[in-house]
Amino acid sequence: MNEFSLLFLFWDANFMKKSKIIFLIELVLNIIAAVFLVINNSFKNLLDVGVVFLLLLLLIWNFLRRKIEISLKLSWLNLMILPAIFTYCLNTVANVLLVKYPVKSVLIAIIYSLLFLVYLLPVVITNAGLVKNKYARVFIAMYYIVLLLFSENLHMNDYLSSFVNWSHSEILNGLALIPIIFCLFKSWDIRAKLNLKFRRYSNIQLIVLLVAVFFAAWYSFFHSYVYIAPTFSQLFWNWDFSEIIPTERAVLWSLGAILFEEGFRYLLIIVLLEVFKVQRGQIELTIFLSALFFGLIHYAGLLDQGPIFIISTQAIFAFGYGCFLATLYLYSGKFWLVLLSHFSLDLIAFSLSAGGGGILSWYGNNDLLSNGLSMVFALVMTLIMFLGKQRKIMQENAARLINA
Repeated sequence: MNEFSLLFLFWDANFMKKSKIIFLIELVLNIIAAVFLVINNSFKNLLDVGVVFLLLLLLIWNFLRRKIEISLKLSWLNLMILPAIFTYCLNTVANVLLVKYPVKSVLIAIIYSLLFLVYLLPVVITNAGLVKNKYARVFIAMYYIVLLLFSENLHMNDYLSSFVNWSHSEILNGLALIPIIFCLFKSWDIRAKLNLKFRRYSNIQLIVLLVAVFFAAWYSFFHSYVYIAPTFSQLFWNWDFSEIIPTERAVLWSLGAILFEEGFRYLLIIVLLEVFKVQRGQIELTIFLSALFFGLIHYAGLLDQGPIFIISTQAIFAFGYGCFLATLYLYSGKFWLVLLSHFSLDLIAFSLSAGGGGILSWYGNNDLLSNGLSMVFALVMTLIMFLGKQRKIMQENAARLINA
């Protein structure tokens, strides 16, 4: 029995009928929210006015969908346009209320968080199943990931530090993604596992696994200290652990990283394994494409006006690290190993009190050299895990993951 089996029991015809009703109710509520925004802005924001008319149009189309042969096209409109509008309305209304009622900030934030966890589900449940093309499903999965990433932006008062840290971490995104993954898998008839039972390894294969686990632990420190290490020896070992001072922000941001980033990478890996199920290079394509998306999504930092060069170096590192984590998952079949590796790497990075450039800064741009070196080590370990019969293990584990 896989992790989602018990949840599948609740997915029946009656559940789908109720979901369609909830979906239409949500449409109406968002029309009311959009009208509130129009009135609040004294009809000056044409975007809010446009949202109202578009929602009304989609509401009418959804009521007529059984009478007109537009169900498939309408499902695409619902899947692509409505989630963006629902996100806009939820975020904007919450921020307007935070400005109007600052003393109620905590209550508003709690209500927003609860709504955020479920607001996309009615759209996904009632429309995702109509998307049959496997490549379109990959696009849908990536679209919802990006939508969640760009959605959470509450303007909390700075004195509410815990809520500010919570709001700026990706914890809420990760928690909201979990039911979306379940709904997408159920709609697309994917019965995937999260973790596999431990298998028998040959001596060589077990050594490779132990080396990979040791590398993951070592790499968590190396990636952070390579940036600040004052000597070559401290690039690779002899680290000053007294510089690691965990804070509330560090813990919350690290938890957010494993919940959201590893959640969406799991979603992509499973969907990509399904897409390339009967193709040669299934494992390589899945690892490469999931890691590429993991790297590219770091460009979301441009919205916060981050320097494009620094963001690009972070994307380079993320691609290499993403390749290693995907390989580790497919080789071990243990998702918790990936979570532990990513959490420790981020916690160390967010907890380091030391600043400034290390010895690599003597030889060029410190960001490029440190992130580039991190990428190289991750890719080398990835290639090592493909030597010999290791790929066969990954192929067998991939089949076990998507044929639960």
